[in-house]
Amino acid sequence: MYGPGDFNFTGGAHAKAMNMCAYDEHDLETDPVEQALFNDFQNATLSPTVVEHFLGMCWAKIVFNSVLNTLCTMYQIRFGEFAEHPAAPVLTERLVDEAYGAAEHAGVTLLGTRESEVETIMHTASIAHPLHYPSMYQDLTRCRPTEVDYINGYIAQTGREHGYICPLHEFVTQEVHLAEHAFAIHHPEIAQQQALND
Repeated sequence: MYGPGDFNFTGGAHAKAMNMCAYDEHDLETDPVEQALFNDFQNATLSPTVVEHFLGMCWAKIVFNSVLNTLCTMYQIRFGEFAEHPAAPVLTERLVDEAYGAAEHAGVTLLGTRESEVETIMHTASIAHPLHYPSMYQDLTRCRPTEVDYINGYIAQTGREHGYICPLHEFVTQEVHLAEHAFAIHHPEIAQQQALND
């Protein structure tokens, strides 16, 4: 996204997929408003799937973003460039495993398995959206604070609160903050403009 109404969608016409779940986890199929939303999303080729666990759905998105958004932002690369690196599957597996451990210790049931989440991430990076830069990258390159504290930082905090330490998520949270700092050093004109906008 370059600005309001100015964006470049980098995936194919049917590359999007999304989950839906009522906040109170009631059955969407018996709710005419939510069924209409489902149909609208389907007609928009967003490939909606109705899931049963709201918190598990939210965590699935956080776990996904904790890999691709964070690592691609830190190194200022596209999803596909990440997927091309030989260590990408191992990095993905380790971050996903640690995130699942935090969720499990917190009593959260995720939508899929560790293995299915790794497959989803690698498929998205290499096939569905290889040209995509994450929104976190867009914040970094405009010298705005990123949402890393609400993704990797949240995973690490949840783990700590339930007696499970997440050293990888703690580390990459601080690494992204270092990347924010470094980008501002190397691009003072952008940092100054952002300071004026704040």
